[in-house]
Amino acid sequence: MPIPIEFVVRGRPSSVNGSAAKAMTWKMAVSKEANISLAAKFAPSLPPAAYADDATVKVFFFPPNDQYTDVDNGLKHTIDAISEHRRPVPPSPPFASILANDKTIQRVVAERFPPVPNASLIVPIGFAPTLARALMIANGQTNNAAGTLPAEEYATAIKVEPYTYNNGGLW
Repeated sequence: MPIPIEFVVRGRPSSVNGSAAKAMTWKMAVSKEANISLAAKFAPSLPPAAYADDATVKVFFFPPNDQYTDVDNGLKHTIDAISEHRRPVPPSPPFASILANDKTIQRVVAERFPPVPNASLIVPIGFAPTLARALMIANGQTNNAAGTLPAEEYATAIKVEPYTYNNGGLW
């Protein structure tokens, strides 16, 4: 069972209204980061099976500027990329997809965080590393492969965790 698992993807999410090529590029980026996260969390001798129980998916979008993005349009291809039956690229052995099937998703939490100078994002300490990384990418504060600071870039933080029924308590 590979969840909870969380990771950050660089680049602008593809829209359901965009081209097939953009959708595939985004799905491959999400799949790649999911594989890296799985490989870091689990020893190669213990490959996890895709999670088949009810799940919650959280997707937080961090655009580097005020360019508008529809939150709902960025979800479809992101979720498809972490689901075994929709995955565009086979995972790197011995790791599997995060979710066996996107039909098991019971809750989706999604939010876009437009850049606000000098603003703070208050989160539980356990969430801080992933969200801080996404914020730093969006603000151009992380080194790229060449070891230099790149321009600001779109970042998406993704977390998949077991679903807990709460009888509508989050409404």
